[in-house]
Amino acid sequence: MKRYSTFNVDLSENVAYNDPAFPAYITSGFLSFYPDFKGCTHWHEDWEFIIVLDGLETYNVNGNLIEIEAGDAIFVNSRQVHYGFSAEHKDCEFICILLNPSLLCSNKNFDEKFVKPFTYNSNYPFIKLSRKVQWQNKIIKLLKEIHLKKETKTWQFITQRNFFSIFELIYSSVDIKSETSLQNSAGLNALKLMMVFIQDNYKKKISLEDIASAGFCCKSKCSSVFSQYLKESPIIYLIKYRLKVSTELLCKTDIPITEIAYECGFSGTSYFCETFHKYYKTTPLDFRKDSAQIF
Repeated sequence: MKRYSTFNVDLSENVAYNDPAFPAYITSGFLSFYPDFKGCTHWHEDWEFIIVLDGLETYNVNGNLIEIEAGDAIFVNSRQVHYGFSAEHKDCEFICILLNPSLLCSNKNFDEKFVKPFTYNSNYPFIKLSRKVQWQNKIIKLLKEIHLKKETKTWQFITQRNFFSIFELIYSSVDIKSETSLQNSAGLNALKLMMVFIQDNYKKKISLEDIASAGFCCKSKCSSVFSQYLKESPIIYLIKYRLKVSTELLCKTDIPITEIAYECGFSGTSYFCETFHKYYKTTPLDFRKDSAQIF
């Protein structure tokens, strides 16, 4: 069974937009939908907005941990490595909206003068949005309207209109520095290369040296980069990625558990089951049964 990469040639992630012809992804969900109450580590060209409706979610953006309470939100800029999670394994309801900056590009001059200088500005990887700050609360309300109207006939009009209003609020409220960076830091670029290598080779036996080589760095630097940005070692990330793939196979196929173990790069069924239970506090078989009831 071949698993196709979800990454583009520039190492960014493909996004399954609500309408393939209109680059916006609008949804809602619960952290409990994700194994281990942790979303997948990813990055993409799109601006990401997360609004917490109930509970508490922690967001990791390039190694920075930001707690988001109910009613508050976060904006994550383009190409930043990020994921949401609950360290206490407590549930959280949220709205997730991804908007591609191309929706703001009404003409080339506007794109060059306003959109690109902010989108690729290394000074603004994220902005925490508080309901207690007036301009930030306006953004949260605009985002909620986008989500509320996502099934209406004119949802594309509402989305694009509100996106312009959101960008206007950010641009007029934030002291945007002139210094820009068209490339992420060397460490972040190395991390992305190593993550893609793991995704493409997780079925094989992979060593720390293999991962480091993919990022053009030594083993020590490799470990340091993973610790800085993802708060875990490269090998632990590899194990968790294999487990993530296994959960997809458990949910979406009837492939025997022994086959899934080898398909996901584990050396045997016993080790797979033991590792699965360690991180998910359940067995692969029980996970499959519970997933069938949910989905």
